[in-house]
Amino acid sequence: SSAPWVYVLGAAAATTAALIGNAVLNPQYLAVFLEYFLPTALIVAVMLWRITILRAILYVTRKVMATLLGRLSKMTQWVRDSIDRIQAQQIVFFTRGDNLESLNRAFLYILKNEPTENVKLVHVMREGDPTDAPSALERDVVFLREAYPQVEIEQVNIEGTFGPEIVHKLSRKWRIPPNFMFIGCPGAGVTHTLAELGGVRVII
Repeated sequence: SSAPWVYVLGAAAATTAALIGNAVLNPQYLAVFLEYFLPTALIVAVMLWRITILRAILYVTRKVMATLLGRLSKMTQWVRDSIDRIQAQQIVFFTRGDNLESLNRAFLYILKNEPTENVKLVHVMREGDPTDAPSALERDVVFLREAYPQVEIEQVNIEGTFGPEIVHKLSRKWRIPPNFMFIGCPGAGVTHTLAELGGVRVII
């Protein structure tokens, strides 16, 4: 059997009115009721909707983790790019075709003090004098490449007279600041100051 909707609604309204009236007349009973009812209702709701709640927690967790991982990935890539840019900075060492000991000392200094993996060995030859080409330097470069495989070593022979003009010309051509260029102890033929050379550094 079934009751008409009007009876059901009337009964519900009467019950609600009774509860409200009882709460107004006896507020302490309402406090005790809520003290027991709310935790019970919460437990029942969790049990009934636990799958939905767990799915919501999983969804939020995935979103938060994806955001964090995305930002961490970008930061990691930025750090890697920064390291690559620093290590890609070329270093220039002007050599007179010095012996291997002097070149090795220069390399040890550069690798200890400069975060680079790219070194240009530049020998300035006397203009029009092919005999000034340092054949021994080529053999030394082969040895240095074997000794320092992590470094890209390029040997460059150019004609001219070592001085500010050569330094600034190569600096513009290779886009390497003069303070990333090194020389050994200046010989008697070098009459220019370090300031005139644009700030090249000396390896003693």
